[in-house]
Amino acid sequence: MNEGMQQQMPPPPPIGSTIRKLQPKNLMHAMNFKGVLDWEECEWLIDYFQQNEDMVQDARIGGMNQLDASDNGRQDDNTRKVKVLHAQPGSFWELNPQIMNKLYEFCSNVNDEHFGYDINMMSQIDILEYTPGDHYIWHNDSGDTGLEAGMRKLTFTFELSDTDDYEGGQLVLGKDYLQGLANGKTEEEMLESLAAQKEQGMAVAFSSFMLHKVYPLTEGKRYAMVIWMNGPRWK
Repeated sequence: MNEGMQQQMPPPPPIGSTIRKLQPKNLMHAMNFKGVLDWEECEWLIDYFQQNEDMVQDARIGGMNQLDASDNGRQDDNTRKVKVLHAQPGSFWELNPQIMNKLYEFCSNVNDEHFGYDINMMSQIDILEYTPGDHYIWHNDSGDTGLEAGMRKLTFTFELSDTDDYEGGQLVLGKDYLQGLANGKTEEEMLESLAAQKEQGMAVAFSSFMLHKVYPLTEGKRYAMVIWMNGPRWK
């Protein structure tokens, strides 16, 4: 196993009352969904990011405990480098209820049909702007918010940019990456196989405890959105 991956590897979650129905084939694999957002919706989200530059900040790591307002993590460009706009779902609902209703229904249906986690709420929406050199090393999204919503259970990423607007920036899931290498694929071949994930409006869903990374962007500018669905703490 890659040393960086091994250092970031979380313990597997227990299987218990926090999963409504056991569907192990999906708990450890990402799922791709084409055309979740249309061009107009993607452009609206990109425009929202650009029109609210006062809310944009350098991404930080850590700071999961929302009960402590002073704990906003730390900046570490070697680990993660990207501009981020943190948005609360409630404020988005007021601005664009059509998109929010669509996203909430989509995320809820994906969980009900393919994962089966006990979900309390859509906890956070991040819109991200990647420029050349921006990246995120191997990590997982699990964490305790300190709130009743508990743990992140599902991560959803949405491609907002046109496929031709950038190069690099591939989202890679650790399990699929290791399986590809074990099957004889080179790293370059693995990255080429992810080309379909770049399609504008595409969504990728995976369990938040899964190890993943974002390769450095090499050219252009990439906009993406990440949504987390939270549920009770693991028991």
